[in-house]
Amino acid sequence: MTDHLFTAKEILETAEKRVEHQFNENAVRLTKNLSQRTGLQRLGVHLVRLAPGRDSTTHHYHAADE
Repeated sequence: MTDHLFTAKEILETAEKRVEHQFNENAVRLTKNLSQRTGLQRLGVHLVRLAPGRDSTTHHYHAADE
């Protein structure tokens, strides 16, 4: 048994999803969802890459989150 959830190789091989923010057309993220594989249901863990010149999001908040 190992003491980690993912190896670096497994993370590299995880598919990226292109995510565009609904209110900011320059906010384009390439995201790897790491929480689904671990069974997390109420907490999101993501590895996000941004291309040069891109925004990660627009200013906002989540009123109903933990």
